Amino acid sequence: MREQDIVAAARVMRGELRHLWSADGGTRAARVDALLQRAEAGERVADDLLVLITSDALLRAELKARLPFDEDTYREASGGVAFVPLAGDGVPSTEMLYRCPTCAYTYPAFEVGEPVPGMCPDEHGPLIRVG
Repeated sequence: MREQDIVAAARVMRGELRHLWSADGGTRAARVDALLQRAEAGERVADDLLVLITSDALLRAELKARLPFDEDTYREASGGVAFVPLAGDGVPSTEMLYRCPTCAYTYPAFEVGEPVPGMCPDEHGPLIRVG
């Protein structure tokens, strides 16, 4: 939807459907009138108009019927494959163990690329891979 389409539809709806704007005592109508005046001055008010108009079910349905339908084509897929599953089953490995050569501290790494602490928490030195 373009700015000018939303403003034009709101302007037509405001002029033709006066009975739909009086449900809240005219508060919404006054706010839309103010936004339409700002639009005439060159301000971008389409987002604010949409918030006001779509807050009422009847006005929302009327706006939807009046706005041109533009199919969203600029975000289509590139034609390539979007998802390719990984080959095989991912099974966690308990074979990668890191141990401190001085104490009994052992750190298991369950995934490839998982960060492993470089030092023993008791500061005995670097951990050594044992499995």
